[in-house]
Amino acid sequence: MLNLGASGFIPKAFSGEALLSAVRAVLAGNIFRPSGQSAAPTLDAETPIPPAKNGVRPDEVGLTERQAQVLALMVRGLTNRDIADQLGLSEGTVKIHATAVFKTLGVSSRTQALVAVARYGIDFESAF
Repeated sequence: MLNLGASGFIPKAFSGEALLSAVRAVLAGNIFRPSGQSAAPTLDAETPIPPAKNGVRPDEVGLTERQAQVLALMVRGLTNRDIADQLGLSEGTVKIHATAVFKTLGVSSRTQALVAVARYGIDFESAF
């Protein structure tokens, strides 16, 4: 999972304090693995990219203005229906933009897109 963009692995059995510590480590740009766990032997030599420290504009990663607007609303947790209503689009058009966003970011789901936003440090201020 680390090669697919995960920033770490947190076991269910972690206490609240340990969970908070792990989240802080990830937010600081580190890859988190529980103590005593090494990388799986099937991982290749490609190390996941830590989250970007400086923001990039959506167009710098290949997104159009409308795609950036759709992605920014996805980041806020809006559904396709809510995004359509907010942008004055049909739900089908939002789905088309979402698919284009996924393709541009090289992902296949909303969750992966949100991870990509964090990794690239995409700054949506210019999207609206």
